Amino acid sequence: MFTPRRIKPELFEFINTPLNLEICRQAPKGWRLSRWVDSIAESVVTGATYSNGFPLNSEESCNDIGQVYYGPVILITDALSYSTTDIFAAGFQDNDIGEVLGTSDNTGAGGANVWWYEDLMTAVRNASDSPFKPLPKGADLLVAVRRSIRVGPQEGRPLEELGIAPDHRHRMTKRDLLKHNDDLIRMAARILEKKSVYSISVKPVRSKEGSRGVVVGARSKVRSGKKEQNIFRLDVYVGGRPYKTLDAENGSVRARTIRLGSHRRKGELLVQAFDGKNNLVAAYRY
Repeated sequence: MFTPRRIKPELFEFINTPLNLEICRQAPKGWRLSRWVDSIAESVVTGATYSNGFPLNSEESCNDIGQVYYGPVILITDALSYSTTDIFAAGFQDNDIGEVLGTSDNTGAGGANVWWYEDLMTAVRNASDSPFKPLPKGADLLVAVRRSIRVGPQEGRPLEELGIAPDHRHRMTKRDLLKHNDDLIRMAARILEKKSVYSISVKPVRSKEGSRGVVVGARSKVRSGKKEQNIFRLDVYVGGRPYKTLDAENGSVRARTIRLGSHRRKGELLVQAFDGKNNLVAAYRY
């Protein structure tokens, strides 16, 4: 089941070497490499092969939009899913966005952060003993600098060289090869049709007196016999604080107006839907 918890970005580690320590110390501040300095320096004492892991993008930037789609989703992968698609697939699975359907036993296992050779020269451009010299005839090359580390249930597991294992395995058929992946798409559809669908609607309103509010509603669509997966309640937060709880009836919350009073700052409204087992199943930010 999709749980719209706060998204946590994948982490990246340097191998601990004196050169990588100098790169992290001397690189332009905008590269934000200083976060790796302490753990690389401490490796002399700890003997650790890799540094601590940090995300390339902040957790705030990965959550500044919020949930915008409420239907079930599935990700299809194969052995040629590598590099950025490897990292995307890992984040999709690690954050429980949906299930992964693979036509291979794992993805391509190439999830590393890569730099151009010119980036290496730039990082230590002020060092008199930099080992990076311009390449002849304008040549350039791309190197893997930081390896990707997974988060969530598989926190700490390397992505590089291992890839991700799908939740479901599909073996390609003749129909897939000759008829545009017909059987693969059918299998994906069968998985999706078993999933619950949720929706939250929030519409800002203003009264004649000028006070602000929102009209809030929610709906569930679950398979027969799965009533506990219906929306049970909506919790409304304003400014990060609990503001109101709306109980659902038969998996739905009819549209109701909530007056916000003096809480007028943008981005401060959060509506969360919980099912009968207290699982967070949908969320809306405004």
